[in-house]
Amino acid sequence: MKTIVHFVFLVVLFSFICCSWRSTQLPELLRADSLMATSPESSLKLLQSMSLSELNDASSRAWYALLMTQARDKNYLIHTDDSLIRMAVDYYDMRGADVTLQAKSHYYLGRVYQDRREDPKAVREFLTAMPLAKEAKDEELLCILDGNLGYLFYQQSMYEQADSLYQQAERLAVQRNDSARLVVALSMLGDIGIAKGQSSYVSAENYLLRALAIAKDQQNVYLKRTVINSLSMLYSRMNNTDEALRFARLGLSLEVDSKDYSNYYLIQGMILSKKLQYDSATVYLKKSLLSDNYYVKTGAYMCLSDVNRKQGKVAEALQMEDYCNAYKDSVKRLEQPVEVMASVKDAMMRQTVQHYESFLHRYRYYVYVLGAALLCLALYLAYKRRRFRQEMNTLVQEHSTLQSHLSSQTEKLEMELRQKDLELTELYERYGQLGDTKEGADNQEAAILLMEQMKVVNKEKERLFREVLKESFIYRRLNALIETNYNNPDAMEKPTAADWEILKAEINRITIDFTGRLSRKYERLTDNDVCFCCLVKAGFKYSKIALLLCCTANAVYKRRLFIQGRMGVFSPEVTLESLIEEV
Repeated sequence: MKTIVHFVFLVVLFSFICCSWRSTQLPELLRADSLMATSPESSLKLLQSMSLSELNDASSRAWYALLMTQARDKNYLIHTDDSLIRMAVDYYDMRGADVTLQAKSHYYLGRVYQDRREDPKAVREFLTAMPLAKEAKDEELLCILDGNLGYLFYQQSMYEQADSLYQQAERLAVQRNDSARLVVALSMLGDIGIAKGQSSYVSAENYLLRALAIAKDQQNVYLKRTVINSLSMLYSRMNNTDEALRFARLGLSLEVDSKDYSNYYLIQGMILSKKLQYDSATVYLKKSLLSDNYYVKTGAYMCLSDVNRKQGKVAEALQMEDYCNAYKDSVKRLEQPVEVMASVKDAMMRQTVQHYESFLHRYRYYVYVLGAALLCLALYLAYKRRRFRQEMNTLVQEHSTLQSHLSSQTEKLEMELRQKDLELTELYERYGQLGDTKEGADNQEAAILLMEQMKVVNKEKERLFREVLKESFIYRRLNALIETNYNNPDAMEKPTAADWEILKAEINRITIDFTGRLSRKYERLTDNDVCFCCLVKAGFKYSKIALLLCCTANAVYKRRLFIQGRMGVFSPEVTLESLIEEV
């Protein structure tokens, strides 16, 4: 016990020293990390005031690289270079000590690739980070990974995979009570439903209305605009022009940057074209062309081509169609579904190999441990077997000695019991002789003295009888049965017919045919009555007799009175015990 206490003390002391060293060596990094969640701007400024060359050890440089990339990402700065975050990835992959930091480093490397439009590489890093985040039980990071990976799949038109990931993100957001990420997940599930087509419009509407109800209670205007924009696009696809126009105008009123008006202009132009207001539609559609988004431009040129064709402007319609096809080609070049799927397969294959290698390593470890345990167990069992044999030999010798002692004691008690029987017989004869001559005070006094002697001898005889009986097998068997019935009142067990025969035989052996004498003296007694009398003769209390016979104590007392009635004794002053002693 003292050794364990010392060991625990040393571990705690070592941990304290390590924490103290880290806090004294890296106070700026600790400060930046603490500010990351609440004030990412302050965290970025603090990190920018530091220099990578100031950090002496590899762990500090890796942590700085991770925190700097994280701070830039949280401040919405576009990532262009992956050299910094690669430093963290290489360090944490090599060390593998901190799974949380290892998962974060792969996630932020994926974010760098995502900003650089290298989607296959981003997918690979996100898939690498996901099992690490699960191992670290970092639900926040898992939720972010599901969202980012789902968005990449959505961009590549891989809607089923994206839908599955955003549903996971929704469940995690609900578990963590994270309303902002819940709105994002529901909004993206709505967008995926819109992209899937008409069969998914109803579920898309439910997702988006849920998202809007949650977003209304928040101060994040960006989330509100995102949901409203999706609802406007959905109602436009559903030909609900009034709702589509209402949400488009609502979204436009919330937008603060004119660069982001293009999407709402596109929706309003599409709605007005459906209402056959071609001039107004053309104005809004041309405004939407100011966007840098190829998807918006493709939609705008497609709609303009349709408007011009309906107005009879065939040449302009063909020109708009050419522009639309050109931007469609640009969009297709941006999409890399084949490369993304190849990246997914590659990441899954690498994870499978790593899992197999990890399993193989654990398997070997378990085999070695099991082998060592079996060897120790074999040695232990051999030792225990040797000790058991020694102890058994000792017990056999002790048992043999004890049996010899008990046999001699039993023989001695039986001899004493026979002696007492002889003394009692002699006293009865002398008492009978005195009874024939009842005259004279001397004879009365002698009779009283003989009566007292007979009582003493009777008590001694009963004591010797019970001592001899206690050493018998049947007495121990009945006591064990009493204890079992006491502990298990719902599964009580009565003595068998063989038990009763053994009990009567043992009592008859010690007392010279007790049951025969009892039956001859009281001829009305049945075999069950004789067995009951044997229990009383053996000294069992009525409460224990009740347990043996599986009945209540009250039933035992009634049975006693019933047996006395069969003996022809109805006086309450005479007990069954006294009648049995007289036999």
